[in-house]
Amino acid sequence: MIQRFESSRAAPWQLSLDPARLVAMVGAIIGFRIRVKRIEAKLKLSQNRSPDDQRRVAEGLESEGYAEATATAAWMRGVMSTK
Repeated sequence: MIQRFESSRAAPWQLSLDPARLVAMVGAIIGFRIRVKRIEAKLKLSQNRSPDDQRRVAEGLESEGYAEATATAAWMRGVMSTK
């Protein structure tokens, strides 16, 4: 995921974890199933930020070049326009 979502950025986030610790953490991952009875969602789309910050975040997402980021930017703009 880091490679997919961060590699095209000017300053991509880097995993800075000791390799032995990473191996231990990956080895501790387990799968499980859970029956979902109800979903409650909250959206965090920079609503607490200034309009300029919101615009910059949306522009940044659009510049990422993949469909999910572009869709999120469009969603943000929809939320911003209803204020």
